[in-house]
Amino acid sequence: MREASTQSVREVAGKHWSEDAFHDEKSFERKFVDAAEQDFKVNLKSELMLDNLTRNDRERSAQMEQLIGVLRSIRERTALDEDKDHLGAAVDEQVAAVKP
Repeated sequence: MREASTQSVREVAGKHWSEDAFHDEKSFERKFVDAAEQDFKVNLKSELMLDNLTRNDRERSAQMEQLIGVLRSIRERTALDEDKDHLGAAVDEQVAAVKP
């Protein structure tokens, strides 16, 4: 009888140990899956932020190119206007000199 009770204690203890190991394994698996999901979410968020920054940089670069083009055309027009003013002033002075 003592042998039977010892054996049944071992079986019960073994059963509890295996259930604890099973729960520990499931707990570890759950933690591992949670960590993997969190890692995926962080990576996805980083990717989306990088895409957003890249898109904003492209838009900003396009706006800068447009602004540079506008400034060049203003500078060219200003230079042409200054040349016309100088030329016109020189012609006016010559005409004024001839008229008197």
